[in-house]
Amino acid sequence: MKKICFLTDSIFSIGGVQRVTAVEAMAHGLPVISSDLPTSQEIMGDFGMYFSNGDVNGIARCMTEATKIDWQEKSRQALEISHRFNIETIANAWHEII
Repeated sequence: MKKICFLTDSIFSIGGVQRVTAVEAMAHGLPVISSDLPTSQEIMGDFGMYFSNGDVNGIARCMTEATKIDWQEKSRQALEISHRFNIETIANAWHEII
C-alpha cells in the first residue's frame, strides 16, 4: 500500500509559524504539500509541493503531482531534510557555536 503525502496549512491558514508538523511528516518519509509561505519554503526548499494560500486548484495540482512522484526517492529526500532538524544535529550545531 502506498503511503500518503502530508498536507499542511489549510487554505484558510494565515500567519507563518515554524512548520514542525511538516518536519515530523518528513521524519516519517512522507512527501509534503504545503502553502508557499516563506517558513515552509525555508524548511523544505525544492522538496515541497507548494500551493498559494487559498488556491484550491493549486492544492488539486499538488495532489495530482503527488500521485506521479518517485515515492522511494521522495521518501529518501524527506528523511534527509528532516535529519537537519533532529535534536542531535541541532545540539551538535549549538555545541560548535558555544
